[in-house]
Amino acid sequence: ELPEERELTTNFSSMSLTKVPEGLTPITTTLDLSYNLLFQLQHSDFRSLSKLKVLILCHNRIQELDIK
Repeated sequence: ELPEERELTTNFSSMSLTKVPEGLTPITTTLDLSYNLLFQLQHSDFRSLSKLKVLILCHNRIQELDIK
């Protein structure tokens, strides 16, 4: 039997962030960035998050996505 994968939620909600924080743990499965001041998102912001399943971005100011 394989061990169950752990779920890890990282919550940065309501922190007035203007960019995605650096150095997020790679085992994060849910990332809550809601209620911030995010304007732009880049693919590189999430590159290290290979286990990410849920990304919560509601109530931000996103106008630019770079998903190359």
